[in-house]
Amino acid sequence: MHQHDDPFGSVAPPAVQERRLDRRSVLQLLALGGAAGLAAACAPITPAGQPPAAQQPAPAPTPASPPAPAAATAQPASKPSGTAAPAAQAQPRPGGTLRVGHVGDISPIDPHFSGPPTQATLWHLFDRLVERDLDGKLSPGLAESWETSSDGKQITLKLRKGVQFHSGRELTSGDAKWNIERVRDPKVPAQQLAGLSKSFTTVETPDAYTLVLGMEQPRPVAADLLWRLNMADPRAFESEEATKHLVGTGPFKLAQWVQGDNAQYTRNANYWQSGRPYLDGVVIQQMKDPQALALQLEAGAIDVVDPLAGLTNREIARFQKLSGFQVTLNDIGGVYTMVMNTANAPTSNKQFRQAIYFAIDRQRIAESVLLGLGAPTVQWPPSSLAFDPSKTNAYSYDLDKAQALLRQSGVAGAEIEYLGYATIPEMITIGEILQQDLAKIGVKMTIRPVEAAQWLQMVTPPNQTYQHLTVGPWTSLTLDPDGLFPSSPYLNPAGNIGNFKNARYADLIKAGGVEPDPAKRKQIYQELTGIMLDEAFNQPFVATRAALTARANVRDIRVRQSYYVDVSGGWLA
Repeated sequence: MHQHDDPFGSVAPPAVQERRLDRRSVLQLLALGGAAGLAAACAPITPAGQPPAAQQPAPAPTPASPPAPAAATAQPASKPSGTAAPAAQAQPRPGGTLRVGHVGDISPIDPHFSGPPTQATLWHLFDRLVERDLDGKLSPGLAESWETSSDGKQITLKLRKGVQFHSGRELTSGDAKWNIERVRDPKVPAQQLAGLSKSFTTVETPDAYTLVLGMEQPRPVAADLLWRLNMADPRAFESEEATKHLVGTGPFKLAQWVQGDNAQYTRNANYWQSGRPYLDGVVIQQMKDPQALALQLEAGAIDVVDPLAGLTNREIARFQKLSGFQVTLNDIGGVYTMVMNTANAPTSNKQFRQAIYFAIDRQRIAESVLLGLGAPTVQWPPSSLAFDPSKTNAYSYDLDKAQALLRQSGVAGAEIEYLGYATIPEMITIGEILQQDLAKIGVKMTIRPVEAAQWLQMVTPPNQTYQHLTVGPWTSLTLDPDGLFPSSPYLNPAGNIGNFKNARYADLIKAGGVEPDPAKRKQIYQELTGIMLDEAFNQPFVATRAALTARANVRDIRVRQSYYVDVSGGWLA
């Protein structure tokens, strides 16, 4: 099979794949090149034992040629902290209800909304065609095998037979086609998925278990749709009631929904993964604020907090030290990125912008603000196609170099304004540290704190009204760069927060999205990284880590890509 930059390559059914793996052991080691920093990123929340042999699902085949995935940080995921008793010899125990704490309402109530907070709440009801772990490894889901054409323009998937929706109806290729095409409807809250879906110009179903996806030109990132798109029952949408749409093939099914209070799920006794789930049910308990969440967890009213629930770094650090609790850190966190408005002086001066980057003490921010839940960075994580190892130390903390660049810029007595994202207190603290750092090179910075809605309005292109500098929370960089460059408000060449415009930059982004050869794509994205660092208009400066905080008796809860919390193998000791 021709090995272009294809997230799938060819995966045969398990019996065939076992032989193929023997012949391709080298490919298994090299296919995920650059992902060493995430080797343990999808570890369970505790060092749990394996399910009994009779209950284990079939081994997941490894794709022949997935892309080099990205990661949120260069650090490996930590082992769980706290004082939970080791469970290396423990076996999963069926029964019990997992109580998940979540801040705020669960909305929108739509199976195809791919964003927080639904990955840690609604996704328990659904499966996807394939699964992707934090290290980029793909494994069969509802599709037991797949094959990609040599020109990269067609993906053929074979669906499992006998998989049932919660309604009892068998999943077919026609249902998969309906889900893929539904997200293109502008009324559906699935904008990111819509762009991926539209890459497939043809969606064919030659039989009930075969799905053939065609593209006019190869676009490697389009295949991300298949591990991000929940498979919902089309017939459930005959009802106009949103909660009635939550019918999938997942390990749990909806039992009760109390808007603004809780959602209750019960075990899917007909789940296609034999023996799973172990839990009798899951309850999503909605809280008003992070303080209530922390109190309920400590009091034993809930068992686990989803990674995006809103616990402060200080609370997470506290639970790391408390007896009876555990915290698992995963490299799926996002980054804090600094953006400067290139349309306004003095941040319109490139050397001035570079001087500011050299004046930032990233290590201090990581230690004093993130409290060990993050690390300094200046670019993409090592597992990304856009990572350039020669640029790792492109902007070290160097006040002498910062002052030299400031002199070269010709800017004297500079005064700039920092637009602070006040909804996240850490953003204001970061601003205060930046204010102190820049004062050391003679740059005076004032802080203007605003609420989230106002911040978004002031930085949104093409009519930005912020003056000079802002820091924003950004998504995890674990996706294919083509999933970020063309559409991210931080990077989009057609309009970005930094007001940065560059013809070469735009051309490279377009070329990277359609280039099938992985080596050539890497060269393209590394050149883009070089432009970003040189122009200094947008730069990640600290990478965060996602924290899954739980009571000591919670076992085998996993965090996957897109903050999806997988409880299908979870159990309570």
